[in-house]
Formats: sequence, structure tokens, C-alpha cells
Amino acid sequence: MQQPSQQPDIPIANAQNQGLSPCPLCAASARIVPDDRFRWVCGACGGPRVNVDDPSVHSDLEKSHLERARDLTTKARLIRGGATMTALAATGFGFLGLVFATAIHVGILLPVILLGLSGAFAVMTIAFGANARTKIEDAKAAVSSAWEAVAEALMRKHKRAITALDLAAMLKVNEGEAERILTLLSVDDRVRGEVTSDAQVRYSIPGQLRVDVDNPLSNRTDMATLQEQEQRATAQTVMAPVVKVENK
Repeated sequence: MQQPSQQPDIPIANAQNQGLSPCPLCAASARIVPDDRFRWVCGACGGPRVNVDDPSVHSDLEKSHLERARDLTTKARLIRGGATMTALAATGFGFLGLVFATAIHVGILLPVILLGLSGAFAVMTIAFGANARTKIEDAKAAVSSAWEAVAEALMRKHKRAITALDLAAMLKVNEGEAERILTLLSVDDRVRGEVTSDAQVRYSIPGQLRVDVDNPLSNRTDMATLQEQEQRATAQTVMAPVVKVENK
């Protein structure tokens, strides 16, 4: 008896594709994997990623920061390769200098030259290492700026006051890291923090009407504040002096 053909299990196929998202750096649909240096990276190209479920909050600003971080990481990798070569050269010239210095019937000039070259390559190794570390720190700062851009985009989209715990859930980071991101945004006046009656700090976008589901009364306050700002701007426009320019 002929067995009926098995149809592909579509839900299983969809489940296998879960976790795949297009990388803004390599454009490949790949998984986002944890990373000790950049928190999350692309499973295909290894570039830094911001792990967020909502694809609509990704922007060109975030992409530019991630591209800069990738380029700095590549430069740091090349510089570290150069540091490895200079370290080997310093070791080799130093060894030869010591060998010729202890050899019989060898003048002092050759060992001095070899040991001098060894010292020069050692200094170059130290300089390369410091430069590579600076590149990595700059790359981390660029990745942090990318996370800030996504966090701000999330807040603008949801239009409500959020806590650090809310942002941590959306960005899949711990509460301390979310608090750090919000603090950096507050320093640049991109978000505003307010202490509520329940002793929680809620953040919102300045000048944007937000919906606070936990405290509906604050929504009225925001509307009144926006209306007051509009009336003040209108009054300043009306009261602005008019300067007449006479043609001679």
C-alpha cells in the first residue's frame, strides 16, 4: 500500500527561522550571538549588533555607529598584528645582540646595533599595543552610541514614560546597563527623567506628548505643558518688534 506523502511542517520551518534578522553591516539574515566585547554581534560577519525585536527602530544613525565600530575593530586587529611582528623582531634582535656580545673576537659595535634595534622594535610594540587599545575603546563608544540611538527611537515610537527596567526588557540588557544608556541620553538632553510619586524615575522625550499608563494624571500635565509652550511661542511672535528698512 502506498504511503501518503508527508507535507512539510510549516510551523516547524518557521520556528527554525526564529532569531534570524538582517544585519545592517553585511545584509545577511543571521542570528545575533552574545559577545564579551560588544555585547551582541552578527553570527555571519562578526560585526556589532543591537539586539532588539522591533525592526522599525533601526536607523541610518545606528548603522553609521556600527560601521564605525566595525572599521575601528578591523584597524585594531591589523595594528595588533603589526605589534606581534615587532615583538618577534625585538626578541630576535635582542637574542642575536646577546649572542654576539658574549662571542669571542667580535667587536662591540655589532652587539650595540643589534640591541639598539631590539629596543626600537620593543618601543614600536608598546606603541602599537596602546594604539590598538585606543581603537577598541573608540569602537566600544561607537557601539554605545548605536544603542543610545535605538533606545531613543524606541521611546519616540512608544510615546510613553518608561523606567530603566522597561528599557532593559526592550533592549534585552540588565537594568544597570539600561540606566547607563538613559543617563547618557539625559546628559545630551535627548530624554528627560522625572521622579514619580512611587519613587521611580521615568524617562520621556522632551517636548513629546507621552502616554503614561501607570499615571494617567501625568498625561494631562504633559498636554497642559505643551499648550503652555505653544501659547508662549505665539505670544513671543506677536510681541516681536518689527524693524523697517528704509530704502535711500
